[in-house]
Amino acid sequence: MKLQISKTAMEMAVKNICRVINAKNALPILGDVLCMVDEQQQTITMTGSDTEAWLTYRLALQGCEGGGRFCIGADLLRDALSELTEQPVTILATTESDMKFRLQHESGETILPLDNADEYPTPRHLEASRTEWTLESGMLKRVMKRSQFACANDDLRPVMNGMYFDLLSPLWQGGGYKAGVEMRLAA
Repeated sequence: MKLQISKTAMEMAVKNICRVINAKNALPILGDVLCMVDEQQQTITMTGSDTEAWLTYRLALQGCEGGGRFCIGADLLRDALSELTEQPVTILATTESDMKFRLQHESGETILPLDNADEYPTPRHLEASRTEWTLESGMLKRVMKRSQFACANDDLRPVMNGMYFDLLSPLWQGGGYKAGVEMRLAA
C-alpha cells in the first residue's frame, strides 16, 4: 500500500499515542502503533494501547493506493518522524512478504520493520453497560473546583491525586488525605 500524509499531523498523533504505551509491556506488540488504512475514505486510523487505556487518531491522507492493517514500533516511528522537517511524506508498506515500512521524504528514505496486525489485542466493547451523560461545562467546573481541596499531591500514591466520578449515582467525590467532599447534583 502507498500513502501520502503530512509529517506534522502524523508526528503529533504518534507522540500522543506514545504517552499511552508503557515502556515495559507484557506483550511486545503493545509497544507498536496499530495502523488501519481505509482506501475509500482516504484515512489512516492509528491506535496505541496498554490494554487498559486506548488512544486512537484518525488522520486524513493526501493520497492512498491500497488499504490494510499493519503494526509499527511506536518509538521507531516517532524518532524517524522527529528527524524530518515539515513536508509531505510517502509511506510504502508491504505486509505480504518482507514486512517493511518505507518512509520516503525529500532527503531520502527510512526503512522500518513491521509487525503482524493480527497479533494486536482488540479493545473490550462494553456496549451493554454504556451510559451517556450530558452536563453543562460550567456545572462540572464548579463541582471540580469545590472538590479540588481534597485532592492530594503525592508521587508515591498517584491514585490520590485525582477525582473520582461515580456516574451511577449523583455523588461526586475528591480523594486524598482529607475526607472527600460530597455534592448532590440535580439532574
